[in-house]
Amino acid sequence: MLKRILSLIINDGVVHYRDLSRTLDIPKSLVEQMVWELQRLGYLNPMMQGCTSAKCAGCSVGCGTESSLQNAFVLTGKGRDFLGKSGT
Repeated sequence: MLKRILSLIINDGVVHYRDLSRTLDIPKSLVEQMVWELQRLGYLNPMMQGCTSAKCAGCSVGCGTESSLQNAFVLTGKGRDFLGKSGT
C-alpha cells in the first residue's frame, strides 16, 4: 500500500489526501499516516521554500498548485529504488 501511495503522489501527481483516500478506498486519516511513514522511511522529503514557478525534478506538484498535503514532496534516491525507478 505504501508503494501505491508513493506512486500516486509522484507518478500521478495526486495532491489531495481526499483524492488518495477515494482512489484507495481507505480513510483519509490512514492516508495521512502513510504519507508520514513514507517521510519517516526516507522515501519522500518535504520541499523547502523558495521554489520557482517550474516543476522541480522528482516533484509531483508544480509550484502554485494548491495542495492539501502538508508539503510538496520530492522523491529521494531511496524512494526511487523503492518504486524501481532509475535515477533522473
